[in-house]
Amino acid sequence: MDTTIRSITIPAMDSLQLAADIIMPVNNQVIGTILVHPATGLTKKFYLKFARYMAGESYRVIIYDYRGMGDSRNSKLRNVKCSMLDWALLDMNGVLNFAVEYFSSQPIYWVGHSIGGQFMALMDRYDCITKVIAINSSTGYWKSFRFPFNLYSLFLWKVFLPLSIPLLGYGPISRYGLGQDIPAGAARQWARWCCDPDHFAETLRQESGRFDFSHFNVPITAFGSSDDFIATSDNIDRLLSFYPSSPRKKIMVSPEQAGVYRIAHTGFFRSGPGGKIWPLILREIEHDDRNAGETLPLIHVGEPAIRFT
Repeated sequence: MDTTIRSITIPAMDSLQLAADIIMPVNNQVIGTILVHPATGLTKKFYLKFARYMAGESYRVIIYDYRGMGDSRNSKLRNVKCSMLDWALLDMNGVLNFAVEYFSSQPIYWVGHSIGGQFMALMDRYDCITKVIAINSSTGYWKSFRFPFNLYSLFLWKVFLPLSIPLLGYGPISRYGLGQDIPAGAARQWARWCCDPDHFAETLRQESGRFDFSHFNVPITAFGSSDDFIATSDNIDRLLSFYPSSPRKKIMVSPEQAGVYRIAHTGFFRSGPGGKIWPLILREIEHDDRNAGETLPLIHVGEPAIRFT
């Protein structure tokens, strides 16, 4: 199905305007809205092919850039003052509120990549989310990474970023092959979280005095790839444990089963491997887990899927 794209701006919770695109089928006949929340260092352009596929299946898809990233950056990166928690509380929250305001007559689906699938419980209108698809989302704890990527990452967070941020004024993660450079505050917070087995939990305790996601009961399907050095199976499990009230499902996909050489941390959204996996993601979006309760089926792709109880 042919699709159209319209560029807009969406107000964050502090009224900062975020660059966004709405991708639609050309006939404007949609059955729901999909919000795509980016990974660290990636911009909305990276998700365009995925968005076009979902729009071709009769969904309205919104892709956007966090503050300080891509088309949402309106000054030199060194002048951008924000943290990863700002991306969640201000940007993700603002995009969800926008969708609820204009499109709440139909289901709203949350597709989060990496960090984009961590913070759903912090949203003001979380109860308006029909389902979460968390792709390569995990706690990112370095000790759960595979060798030698664990040591490579530890050097990034303990040596490279602490030395380079004061010199450059931002986190130069592009030099590590990790996407685009990110604001200094986000880089510092990211480094701190990934060196803590509880990831962002302590930050939330300091900010609000508590860390508890038990109020969030929206179904979550977590996708991971067996060759992802970051969102390992253990790290995905740890993140899902933060959401005890949600029906939770984990689907691990191997490159062999997808018929591709590599998936890793970003392949779900690339047209090569992603093109073979997107029908599975679509099936999960359309599967009604909210009323499934304890009968939520397991789906075995790659290593056995896990249903948490």
